[in-house]
Amino acid sequence: MTRGAQLFLTVSFLLLVFGVPATQLGVDVVDGEVPQALDLFRQAPTEKNLRAYETGLDDNSVVVQAVRPVFQLGRYLLVRDLGEKAVAGNDGWYFYQPGVRYLSEPYFRLQPGSVVEGGDPVAVISDFAAQLRRRNIELLVMPAPNKESIYPDRLRAGVRPVPEIHANTTRFVDELRAAGVQVFDLHVLLAAARAAADQRGELLYMRTDTHWTGAGIKVAAAALAARVRAMAWYQQLPASASAPASTSASASTSAPASAASAGGPRYQRRSVELKRHGDVPRMTQIPLIERFVAEEAVSVGQVSDAISGEPFKTDPASPILFLGDSFARVFETDAPQASGIIANLGYELQLPIAAIVNDGGSSTLVRQQLARSPELLDGKRLVIWEFVERDVRLGLKGWQQIQLTPN
Repeated sequence: MTRGAQLFLTVSFLLLVFGVPATQLGVDVVDGEVPQALDLFRQAPTEKNLRAYETGLDDNSVVVQAVRPVFQLGRYLLVRDLGEKAVAGNDGWYFYQPGVRYLSEPYFRLQPGSVVEGGDPVAVISDFAAQLRRRNIELLVMPAPNKESIYPDRLRAGVRPVPEIHANTTRFVDELRAAGVQVFDLHVLLAAARAAADQRGELLYMRTDTHWTGAGIKVAAAALAARVRAMAWYQQLPASASAPASTSASASTSAPASAASAGGPRYQRRSVELKRHGDVPRMTQIPLIERFVAEEAVSVGQVSDAISGEPFKTDPASPILFLGDSFARVFETDAPQASGIIANLGYELQLPIAAIVNDGGSSTLVRQQLARSPELLDGKRLVIWEFVERDVRLGLKGWQQIQLTPN
């Protein structure tokens, strides 16, 4: 190599090494901000602080922000790499990486410090159940399975959908039951329903989304309603207030207003077809990715008032309060609305439902909202608490103990 070539490579290397921080320093000065590099000298050099500093440099770098989108798109197009938040499965299936991580790592109790904040989820849930019990309110906990738990074979060929896949949640459910907490376990239900759905060519979860389809919602809502109808408090309701959907109109046809006004069903349900882009590709933040991932066709059951035809709405006066995350939000408040687990449970029970829903925040944030609005517990007989199973150890704000206002 000639001396000129060596000099060129050396200068290029030095420009690469020092050019990025120099560019960032110049941008900070022009914007009138204190250079972020000085943050390194303003805090103790602990591992936590150094990692936070490194992450901050990466997130705020103008060079990174300019180059990263191009790199992400190129990596996806060349090797189908979706980055840190998603995993590409088989036949166009996409999976959320934290869900895969939850299933593949040991049970949280075997990993000290794995819960982000707060305390032991079993202890926190048991305490919440006790607080409700003192108000004569029952608690029913419903962990929603990750898509990976029900369709592991779509993640990796050769993997069978066996109970061992969701062993972490099985252990968690067993601990809750041993602590006297009522649990509605969807894993066995949806695993059995999948076999029948496969024969019909139907999916219980969306290929490119983290959530269930309308078919999965209907299965869960019908079984959950059966569990509620077996409760003593429900059986004491007036017959007109607790008529099950099976005695009313067909799930796919509208009930006439005259039937409702004559003591017929309160709610009706009809099938609605829609197309939507899944949330997993979107969470990768790869630019233009939705141009390469087709919309997914989904059929859902939309619930409406049998007399007015107005879409199902939550009602604070209901004897049932539903606490949930995005599994309760999907199709409920986003398109086409009134088609999620809450509306379909209301249809199955022919009862209105009260609800607090927070995307990703069902482990703690929904209880914080409830503590700020304790009047929502007035007249309640049952609280159904849904959270996706990965939140057992990866929930937003962890599992904080929340004290409700004394009754």
